[in-house]
Amino acid sequence: MKRDDTLCHGILNVAIMLLMGLAFFNALASGNFKVITKYGLIWGVLGLGVLAAVRYRQKLKTACDRCMENTRWMVCILAVLGVFQILVFPLISGTILSDAGVVYQGVFSEDKAVITDYLSSCQNNVPIYVYENLIRSILGLKEVNRFTTMIYTVINIINYDIGFVFLSLLMKKLYGKKAGFLTMIVCLLTLGLNNQMYQFYTTALSWPATCLGLYLYVCIKGSDSLKKRLIFGGIWGLAVAWGYLARPSSIIYLIAVVIFEVLHICRRKEYFLKMGSVCVALLVGFLLFSGIYHLAGKPYELELDENKHAVMTQFMAYGITGNGSGTKEVREAINAAETTKERNQVAVQIWKGELKRLGVLGYPDFLVKKHLAETGDGTYGLLNPHIEEVYSSNRVLNFFQNIWYSQGKYVDFTAFAMQLVYVLFLLCTLMSVKVKTQFSFILKLSLLGWHAFLLLFEGARTGYTIQAFPVMIPLAVLGLMAVLSKDMQYSVKIPDDTRKNGNGEDWIEKHELKESGAEKEKE
Repeated sequence: MKRDDTLCHGILNVAIMLLMGLAFFNALASGNFKVITKYGLIWGVLGLGVLAAVRYRQKLKTACDRCMENTRWMVCILAVLGVFQILVFPLISGTILSDAGVVYQGVFSEDKAVITDYLSSCQNNVPIYVYENLIRSILGLKEVNRFTTMIYTVINIINYDIGFVFLSLLMKKLYGKKAGFLTMIVCLLTLGLNNQMYQFYTTALSWPATCLGLYLYVCIKGSDSLKKRLIFGGIWGLAVAWGYLARPSSIIYLIAVVIFEVLHICRRKEYFLKMGSVCVALLVGFLLFSGIYHLAGKPYELELDENKHAVMTQFMAYGITGNGSGTKEVREAINAAETTKERNQVAVQIWKGELKRLGVLGYPDFLVKKHLAETGDGTYGLLNPHIEEVYSSNRVLNFFQNIWYSQGKYVDFTAFAMQLVYVLFLLCTLMSVKVKTQFSFILKLSLLGWHAFLLLFEGARTGYTIQAFPVMIPLAVLGLMAVLSKDMQYSVKIPDDTRKNGNGEDWIEKHELKESGAEKEKE
């Protein structure tokens, strides 16, 4: 890296250390660990496990490496987990509640009054309404029932799993097979085996688009073929439009990419032609998807009241009131406005008033508390049900329901396990400050952008932070690989086609670090 790159990366690392450090210690003090007070034995088992892992860390690392080198074993393990998802989560899912439930019920309801009123004020959820209608039409679903809910849950799982696959392929392309498998494991532990699998909402809809976009960017950077770059760029445009329509904040990583690329175009004028062609293809793909979406959504259009449309400033007002998610009084005051113009004026007035009330010292203190609220719950609202939890008389189903349902017999253990995984996830993300490559720079800049977005707009729930996981997961894997290596660095395998590419070489080949002693010995 050049000197100014190193300086920028250093500034980013300080910001990441601050954000992830606060999140880590806050999550460590979470009430989700309360089961330990009931069963002190867990402390003993965990303590022995940590001591054993430290004592035999080299053997443990060798065993893990061998396991991940065995493609057949890893594929079998991942396939079993995938089958588990499809078999268990749809069977324990129930009628969707909250905002997602309003959309879900509205898709099947003959009376469109409720959904029309809802989408008039929450027009950002129109795309998921169209998406669910398309699913209903394609599969010939008639009404809300047990079978329909299971179908939507399966599709929700597939959405997440598609994203997991693209993140794994991304890491495999840049850092080798073991990194790819490790990424898939982290994906499953953080998201793939918990209550997110049956929460059908915009988070799941935008997830694969963001992961695909990151993967396509890496493919473009590693290709010296104009044809491939144009194809990948066009598909990337489709993914960007898909993600933006589902959840506008999903394209924050693209802003980070643009910042990175502009800085490098300024240094090398010839680089402009390569990335310029990609931009054109991306724009074509974006417009193409937007056109397809418009045509596909035509049959499901509703007569929305534009005067009720939400404005961006109202989410800023929500983000600075209460704990950062708004208050009942603020929401009522904004919703009472008769036009979008008045709503904007009321929201701006509330935002300015709160900013003045908090003052120079109070506002940073408020943001710290909001950040802690956004990153503290590793269960993503497990104890606040997002579905109707109806317990089954079937013993097997009842067992799994007691694991994941908010009032289940074993939910405290589930909360403990999820929180523990989440704490380790945050710690590994924090450790990514040891990795100073240009790709990690993009990931860190994206992560900083997502947190800045959450701090400015409505947030204060860990569920919102999931939208940043497509960049947090690769960072966590890089951090883990850096820590596990003998020399506190990790070995990176770069595909031959990326080594040959002169333009890509500047940012990809710099990823290579010293190989560990074990790998040198093996060679």
